[in-house]
Amino acid sequence: MKHALALWALLLSGCFAGGSGAAMKSVQAAEEPLHSVVVKAGQIEVGVISRGCTRRQDFEVVWKEPNRLTVVRLRPDHCRRMPFVKQLVLALPKAGDGWVVTNPLVAAPHKRPGKPPSQ
Repeated sequence: MKHALALWALLLSGCFAGGSGAAMKSVQAAEEPLHSVVVKAGQIEVGVISRGCTRRQDFEVVWKEPNRLTVVRLRPDHCRRMPFVKQLVLALPKAGDGWVVTNPLVAAPHKRPGKPPSQ
């Protein structure tokens, strides 16, 4: 009986440890393709692909010397909604002129496959 109880406690502790912060930090931050970029005073507004669960807290602006700025996604969006472009406003880590966004820029997806967007 003691062995069964000890095994049960061990299994339960493994279940609770699965959602720990250490497990979440093992996910690599990825450079996010951007669909739009607008710079405002102390902020950058970017368009990113969302499947319904993308939040501002899922992104970070990383400053790389010399004068390079990268928007990285910290957590993937695992929702199953049809992808759409979501606008997010992020704080700039440094003020100043003459920096470069290193993320790839891509066109927004079409509403219907095979049809170009109407003008």
